[in-house]
Amino acid sequence: MKPTGSKRELAEYLALYTIMELGQPQVLGKVKEWQKMGEISKKQAYDLRTFIKQLSKIPIDEMGNELVNELNRKVKEVARC
Repeated sequence: MKPTGSKRELAEYLALYTIMELGQPQVLGKVKEWQKMGEISKKQAYDLRTFIKQLSKIPIDEMGNELVNELNRKVKEVARC
C-alpha cells in the first residue's frame, strides 16, 4: 500500500486486499446471502455488488504495489531476451 492521509482511500485499499484474499465470488456470494436473509435491501445489494466489481477492476499497480510492479518489469525484461 502506498501512504495515504485519506480515510476513503485507506478503506478502498483494505477492501481491495480483502476481496483479493477471499476472492470476488466469495464476497459477492456473501452479499447475495445477506440479501436473501433480508439483512440488506435489493438496492443495497446492487450498490455493494457494483462497488465490489469496480474495485476489483483496479489493477494492483494503481494501488501502489511496488513489488508487483518490479516483478512485472523483470518478467518483461527476461521475456525480451
